[in-house]
Amino acid sequence: MIRLKIGDVLVEQGIITKEQLLRALEIQKQTGGVLGEILVKNGFVTELQLTKSLSRQFGLPFASKVNGLLILSDPLILKDLISQDFSREHGLVPLFLRDETLGIAVADPMDVITMDNLRILTGKNLMVYIAMKSEIQGLIEELYTGQAGKMEEMAKQASQAAQGDVVEVTDEKADLDGTTVDAGEARVVQLVNQIIRQAINERASDIHIEPMEDMVNLRFRIDGVLHEKAPPAKNLAAPIVSRIKILSKLNVAERRLPQDGSFAVKHRDQKIDLRISTCPTFFGEKVVMRILNKQAVELNVDKLGMLPKQKEDFLKAAQYPHGLIFLTGPTGSGKTTTLYAVLSQIKSPELNIMTIEDPVEFQLRGINQVQVRPQIGLTFAAALRSFLRQDPDVILVGEVRDQETADLCMRAALTGHLVLSTLHTNDAVGAAMRLKDLGIEPFLIASSAICFAAQRLVRKLCEDCREQYKPEKGHLESLGFTPVDMLYKAKGCDECAGTGFKGRRAIYEIILINDKLRSAIQKQANLDDLKKLARETGSMSMKDAGFEKVKEGMTSLEEYLSVIMVED
Repeated sequence: MIRLKIGDVLVEQGIITKEQLLRALEIQKQTGGVLGEILVKNGFVTELQLTKSLSRQFGLPFASKVNGLLILSDPLILKDLISQDFSREHGLVPLFLRDETLGIAVADPMDVITMDNLRILTGKNLMVYIAMKSEIQGLIEELYTGQAGKMEEMAKQASQAAQGDVVEVTDEKADLDGTTVDAGEARVVQLVNQIIRQAINERASDIHIEPMEDMVNLRFRIDGVLHEKAPPAKNLAAPIVSRIKILSKLNVAERRLPQDGSFAVKHRDQKIDLRISTCPTFFGEKVVMRILNKQAVELNVDKLGMLPKQKEDFLKAAQYPHGLIFLTGPTGSGKTTTLYAVLSQIKSPELNIMTIEDPVEFQLRGINQVQVRPQIGLTFAAALRSFLRQDPDVILVGEVRDQETADLCMRAALTGHLVLSTLHTNDAVGAAMRLKDLGIEPFLIASSAICFAAQRLVRKLCEDCREQYKPEKGHLESLGFTPVDMLYKAKGCDECAGTGFKGRRAIYEIILINDKLRSAIQKQANLDDLKKLARETGSMSMKDAGFEKVKEGMTSLEEYLSVIMVED
């Protein structure tokens, strides 16, 4: 594979112009030096932009103090492994030693000779990170001038002082206190708390702890994207998993089968639930912790991201006394949050609202919530049958997975109940086709359905650093959009941890079912005809709704195109 030169990469990404590149190359020809440093020195590009472009160009992880990867682990060992002179001469700094793997941060990933020499010098495998030269120099000072030891002690004291920030909340405290805790176990307790605390502070939705052959991967999913974090020591992998299992009341001795559990933590006076899943892999058990932070989720219809007409149509459907509302989209697209927000909007003392979910993600005051328990026969269908004898006004069914559940939803909607549920389809009108595939008669779908909706999540541009630019006219036209003068793109700053994005919002397609659509569904019209009818009745496609968000500057064109299909 031919790798583009860094100057060409920066031009391709729209960070510098061709004229700026030519000017920098002319300066390089006259004075010599590294092209990247010339670009930074002349203000054509920032050091952060240059380093992140190098990271993308070489496929190496970007490390900075902001994203938590540029930190020293066991500085006394690192100082003995690589001399100060070698670090300063070659502009690199050791970060951690995990068994036979040495983590290092470099500013120049093209210096392969130094990498080879370092492998020979240390006898270790290298895990290379790219970092800004200024941050590497600062870390070299910390490591070799005695500041690292001081900072390590300060970090330890801060960690001990913050120990109360994350406190296990369990029903059986004796389970935790009954075991003897030695110094090693205390270290693991502190490490698990630290990982959870960091994930919550960084707005992560999931924590991935993954054992590999010679190390442990630690990754946080933030705004839908996984980010690598400083890994724990390989020998702590099993104790970390055991600690999480104890908190989740799982079988610590069972390492051959997947297990699911949960526990809660208290962080800054807030109770936060964590859902745990373990899975045996070749090198040990992988753990994923889903963070369910109700305080971080706004159950407010106005904050979901619907356009004004979409919000009006969706709330109009939710006010119907009976009928069926289906919200579609892939797993993790925010469907449950949308339905919770709608329930929060319509709930009142006059309504009996009941939900059946798998699992119950957030507890909603004034709403009766039931969790699926298949092992004892409490399935979606079984709960729905029970609900119909509980005098409900509104029923939320977490997901329609089979014909029996779909049939019961139809029956409930036709007998005077408002039913909200979800399906996995690519678009809103696809819900009608999916129900037909499940064995539901088209006349029943047409009679009961009042609204089909679909949604996707896109990352929001960071408002502190987003940049305006003029898009190429031909590119927008090739996507079927009317050209616009200005759009916004991601840049990266401390507020967004250098990603250029902060938070997520949903893009919707909302279709109110009218007589024309009802008739077409009953006559088993194909998907293209249903889409055409939906457009004729004033429903905006997800493609167009998403581009409205791009024009507003809420998200970037690249992020939009990574989520929304534009060929319809």
